[in-house]
Amino acid sequence: MSLRDLVFWAYRQCRTRLFESILIIVAVGLGVGVIVSVLALFNGVRIQQATYLRQPTYRMVRMTAVEDIAEVLANATSPLLSIATTAINDRVQFTLDDIRQLKVSFPNSYAFVQQSAMYQLDPSMVSYQEVPIQTGFRGGGNFQENNLQVILTTPDFFPFMDFSLHSGTFFMQNDLDQGNRVMILGSAMAERLFADENAVGKDVLIAGDDKPYSVLGVLAPTSHTVEGRRAIGDFNLQVFIPVTSQPQVGNTRFQMAAAGNQMWGAVQQMAGGANTSTTFSELRVGVADGANLGVLLREVRQYASLAYGDLVSIYAPYEELQNQQQRNIFMGMIVALFASIGLLIAAVNILTLMLARILRRTRGIGISMALGANRKAIFFQFLVEACLLGVVGSVLGVAISYGGVHLVSILVDEPISHTFMVQLIGILISLGISLIFGVYPAYQGAQIRPVDALRSV
Repeated sequence: MSLRDLVFWAYRQCRTRLFESILIIVAVGLGVGVIVSVLALFNGVRIQQATYLRQPTYRMVRMTAVEDIAEVLANATSPLLSIATTAINDRVQFTLDDIRQLKVSFPNSYAFVQQSAMYQLDPSMVSYQEVPIQTGFRGGGNFQENNLQVILTTPDFFPFMDFSLHSGTFFMQNDLDQGNRVMILGSAMAERLFADENAVGKDVLIAGDDKPYSVLGVLAPTSHTVEGRRAIGDFNLQVFIPVTSQPQVGNTRFQMAAAGNQMWGAVQQMAGGANTSTTFSELRVGVADGANLGVLLREVRQYASLAYGDLVSIYAPYEELQNQQQRNIFMGMIVALFASIGLLIAAVNILTLMLARILRRTRGIGISMALGANRKAIFFQFLVEACLLGVVGSVLGVAISYGGVHLVSILVDEPISHTFMVQLIGILISLGISLIFGVYPAYQGAQIRPVDALRSV
């Protein structure tokens, strides 16, 4: 018999015993549906992790002086990965020397400061503003038009973020050491302040400060956001200033937003111009895209332990991401376990129902063999029938999996992709189970002796 004839014969036998066939198909479909949903979860976690790890937020490790994060710890939704205890008077204050030492200890990494501050433009600058800027600040409402969102940082910040320039240059180590009054503008901020004019070389004056800042460069538009969230706004609306040339406006302490929580930074600066004695409450170490984050985290922890003992805490968004994804995978494995049990039950159903069909069709098998059908033909007749039930069940399972993927996506609170490869794997699993559990009944049917078959009824 040709393959077409075998499939047609299997279809006719399934129709003859329609209820049994439907039970098998539904059981296989449910098992395959859940299996495909879980495979989609695993695939989604893999893709999601690769996407997140390309974001700068997940490619850095933060070293924070413990005393400066006490208030954050009381309200944080996610605990820090390493909590140290120390007396208030023993708090660590990082300096530029600490940054230099980090760069020596981790030559293939980036060491920098990233502190966010809010200032106001001098009234003379307001005339440049054409429209209000929507920042999406979590703290509530929009900022006033004359607000200036500033990131106080160091030169390594720019290559770590993979920023490129639209015009001008970045500030360098020399600007940091001398406390030069220079700044880099985000693309949207440059347009806001100077419209279509070339911003490079222009002066920006901050209200209450006596010296203007000279614009060194303008960033090309970027999709990165502050801390990976819309905490203050995206980087296109930011102004970047060397941390040693912080504006001298009233109190030198400023409010900053970090991971959606409010905490007070401790950039402390003496009065005057250039100041290399600036101290910080937090340093950051980052790596390029594709580097081994696990190795960096381990080495930074060892370095911090030797250099500062228990006076600093280490926080790595990468590790938090891994923990969350492990929880998602664990949940998926539990669901997969129950799905596998269901699929196994469906496979056993195929085995038992096919054996029952063979027993009921013993006389028909005997007649077929008496008329010239050989054992091989009988074997393939029943094997194709089992495979047909498995294929139809797997197609039903793929259809069910669309709902399953949506349900799993809600459970883990993450978007999950439903790819063709995942569907194909589900179909192949179903087909493989149908083959494995269909071989024995087909073999048993092929071993029936024609004489015994004709005498059995």
